[in-house]
Amino acid sequence: MEENNNVPSDKEEKNKSTPEVHENKVESQAEKNQSREKEIPEEQENLRSLLAKMSDEDLVSLVEKAQTSNFYLDALQRLKAEYENFQKRSDKERSAYLKYASQPLLSKLMSVLDIFETAIQAGAQIQGNSAEQKFFEGIDIAHKEFLKVLQEFGMNKIQSVGGKFNPAYHEAIQQKESAEHPEMTVVEEVQTGYLFYDRLLRASKVIVSRKPKTETPT
Repeated sequence: MEENNNVPSDKEEKNKSTPEVHENKVESQAEKNQSREKEIPEEQENLRSLLAKMSDEDLVSLVEKAQTSNFYLDALQRLKAEYENFQKRSDKERSAYLKYASQPLLSKLMSVLDIFETAIQAGAQIQGNSAEQKFFEGIDIAHKEFLKVLQEFGMNKIQSVGGKFNPAYHEAIQQKESAEHPEMTVVEEVQTGYLFYDRLLRASKVIVSRKPKTETPT
């Protein structure tokens, strides 16, 4: 028995009916809009009719109530704006507190870093391949690993030597004549400074360059 290929499938029937459904929805929305447009003039006319029937006292009372409503609405809007600003300020302060909460601890750890650097400087004076030198090399490795951990928490060394003196990050304790560097260049760091994110934990104590004095002929 031969199959009838002219019978439309369910999918084809669905595709045919879809445009009709869409057109019906568009027509329904248009009818609603037209109905609403007709209702607006009627509402306005009813309002005019109601106002015309009101006495002067009733009109004055209605105006006063409207003014009172506007006053409370304005006050409510201001209160809402103040509350939103308060929320934003609180969120910002809370974020800052969480970000810088470890600052007191990191400030105390700077003295530990100073001890590390003092030991490393002492070890640099030892020559050869002795066990003592190996010991100081181990201290140097521990110091570098310690700094890596502190960097993960936002603490970083201030890079000073070779850069221009910056009073925001450097404390000049001495000047040294130098023909090799521009004036006020940091030529030596006496004590390392540290930053905690964008905050200064401690300024670097540095020695800065100055122009050599030129001897005047007598």
